[in-house]
Amino acid sequence: MSFLISSLLAFAAGTSIVVQQALNANLRTALNSAAWSGFVSYFVGLLCMVVLVVVLRDPIPSATMAARIPWWAWSGGMFGAIFIALGILLVPKIGAATFIALLVAGQMLASVAFDHFEDVSRRSDPEIAAFMRELEIDIAVDLMGYTNEARPGIFACRAAPVQMSYLGYPGTLGTSFMDYILADEFVIPPEAQRYYAEKVLYLPECFQANDDRCVVAPRPTRAAEGLPDDAFVFCCINNNYKINPPVFDSWMRLLQATPASVLWLLAEHPQTRENLRCEAQRRGVSPDRLIFAGRLLYSEHLGRLGLADLFLDTLPYNAGATASDALRVGVPVLTCAGEAFVSRMAGSLLRCLDLPELITYTAGGYERKALELAHSPQALSEVKQRLAQNLARSPLFDTGRFCRNLEAAYRSTLVSLEPR
Repeated sequence: MSFLISSLLAFAAGTSIVVQQALNANLRTALNSAAWSGFVSYFVGLLCMVVLVVVLRDPIPSATMAARIPWWAWSGGMFGAIFIALGILLVPKIGAATFIALLVAGQMLASVAFDHFEDVSRRSDPEIAAFMRELEIDIAVDLMGYTNEARPGIFACRAAPVQMSYLGYPGTLGTSFMDYILADEFVIPPEAQRYYAEKVLYLPECFQANDDRCVVAPRPTRAAEGLPDDAFVFCCINNNYKINPPVFDSWMRLLQATPASVLWLLAEHPQTRENLRCEAQRRGVSPDRLIFAGRLLYSEHLGRLGLADLFLDTLPYNAGATASDALRVGVPVLTCAGEAFVSRMAGSLLRCLDLPELITYTAGGYERKALELAHSPQALSEVKQRLAQNLARSPLFDTGRFCRNLEAAYRSTLVSLEPR
């Protein structure tokens, strides 16, 4: 709501500037057809943009923006931009007013989204750490670890009294400057704490944050996705680098043991598809039984994901967000839990949903459970029914509850910083 109010105020400021500019330009002499068309176009466009703002209401991450906004709102925004541009062309003085209005809107929206925002991307690691100390930041959270474009040097310079690692790198950083790693008792069992340089800061239910406002698009037909209507659909809509030979061997054995089945994978590049088809054929499985999906808008991906019967997890690098996507839309996830954080992520989600029967611990157990579900419609139906019931009451997709748990964890680390 604060986003809506600030945006409407910004647009109102822009409108008043436009009127003032028009009056200063002697509106009486400007009342020709072109000027009138310009002013009308501008205000029609402004109205369309206000409608778009009303639909937004709250800040939305760019990654899910397209999935959250109805098509008619996008269309209104597009036409609004066109009309505003037309108005600026017909009445040039509106251009300066529009620029000022956009500056006002940007400043107001930034002040609503954050108490304080600083772009430090061009500064060095020591400079950023020193700046954070000047700001008296209490807790610094590293969401990158050892991944692309990470900046561990900032934390090595001790940017904050409390520093912790979360989510982006599911494992220990092996350093002395990272105080905590956020986890739960499944991904890092208490007996495994000795393998971590960081102190394990446990969240009470699940390590993974999820958005409970995600929009799921209508489910398409199987035919529209290239899937047979009468087949059992195993799927692993996941990054291909997680597929290794032992996992692929298991999947091919499942296809051989389940003749009326297909394997639905994510693969955008033609070479990836060709390689996987060749590997299937080498293992005695027809390449046609591998069906590939491309990337879609997030809401559309969630909609199509419900076409699968069973999501097969990978080992040793489990599905994380992709597993929660499947569970969100009612598709059971079968995992084989290992010993490391990265090999226990899907199991954590299933534990949170009270579905321990979908957590296996050996390759043989993994395959046996997959065949049980593929060959017994009743067993699969019972699992899906339990999943649907548990989704309604599980904390896994309760964003507010997760935030409260996370804030409590943060506060627990600040006790040592309080004056005695």
